Parts: sequence; structure tokens; C-alpha cells
Amino acid sequence: MLATFAIETVLAIWVGFRFSSGVFRTIACLLLLCLASFQLAEYQVCVGPLSLALTWGKLGLAGITVLPALGMHLIGTVTRRSGLITAGYVIAAVYIAAFLFLPGATGAPECNGNYVILQIQSGWFSFLYGTYYFVFIALAMAELALRLTQRNPPPGFGFSRRLIGLTLAGYLSFTVPMAITGLLSPELQRATPSIMCGFALSFAVILAVYVAPLYAREAAVLKRAA
Repeated sequence: MLATFAIETVLAIWVGFRFSSGVFRTIACLLLLCLASFQLAEYQVCVGPLSLALTWGKLGLAGITVLPALGMHLIGTVTRRSGLITAGYVIAAVYIAAFLFLPGATGAPECNGNYVILQIQSGWFSFLYGTYYFVFIALAMAELALRLTQRNPPPGFGFSRRLIGLTLAGYLSFTVPMAITGLLSPELQRATPSIMCGFALSFAVILAVYVAPLYAREAAVLKRAA
């Protein structure tokens, strides 16, 4: 957890200093920092004072709750803007406010060594949260797949299939292992956020090392052409 936190933080700093300012850089840095914050929260849950476990669990949930919205926004910078971006941020803000300020919304997290089980107290609230999370991930991947297979992209769609494909590969790098893990070990489904964020280290590397540099090069070409 601590190593993953360090790697994702370094990647965020590298992206922030390496590339020129813009919406894409801001979103990429926020994505990486939110992933890192969850790893730090998990680490503190497992090794920190028991009295602070609930607080760190809430902060960890807040960090990952905005990820689907940020992911949709990131994709919007290379495909097309969508009303789903605003909807994602609104939904995320509601959940974050509930996790942080609604008494009894979350319970004390459980540390199981390699992963942490976060407790959302209400069954229907947990179901709606999971629905938001996986629907937005699925929609993001569907948008990328659609653009990747489109022979005649709409006007203004200037980014390469390689960039779209790399972004989709980033999503697949954590969703596919998570799906396999859930099928092979149903008991681990309770730890889905923790395990998924562990696999998301591969997404962080793909985003910082491959997607961000390619985006910067292609955006510069498009800017000069305009």
C-alpha cells in the first residue's frame, strides 16, 4: 500500500511538471493523486491508531468516489464532452458529502493484510454507490471502444486511434483482473474497492508513461494545425 502510494504520487508529480498546463494534465494529476490517497488511507487503517481508522476509511472512500467522474472527464478530452461528466461530478459530490458528514453512513473499515474492507452501512446506499461506480466505468469503456472502431469520426475528433486504444488498455488493465478475481473468489467481492485500486496501479503507469506523453504530442500538432 505504501509503495503504491509512493509510485502514484511520484507519477502525479512527474505529469504535473513534465507537461504543459491544461484540462488533461489537471485531470490526470487528480486521478493519480486520488488513487494515491486511497492507498495512504488503507495503509493508515492497517498500521495507524485504531481510533482514526473510521476517519481514514471515510477519506479513502472520498478519494475513490470521484474517480469514475474524473475518468469520464479524461475520456471527454480525447473523444467528446458529454453531459455524463457533469452528472458524474454531481453524484460523486453527493456521495462524498454523505461519507464524510452523514452520521452512520460508514462503519469502521477492516484490515485484512493485503486489502481493506470498507463498510457502507446501508444496503441500498451501498447498492446505489456500486451501481454508480460500475455504470460510469462501463460507459467510459464503451465510449472509448466506440471511438476506436469508428471509421468516420465526427468533426473535431482529431486524436489517434492509438491514443484511444492506450486509454482503453488502461481501463482494461484493472477491470479485467478485478472481474477474474471476483469470479474466482466471491468472498473477495466485499473488498472490491481495495482490490480494484490495487490493480489500478497499472492504469496509473499507462496513463502517466504512455497516454499523457502521446496526448501532449498530438494536442500540440492539433493546436498548430488550427
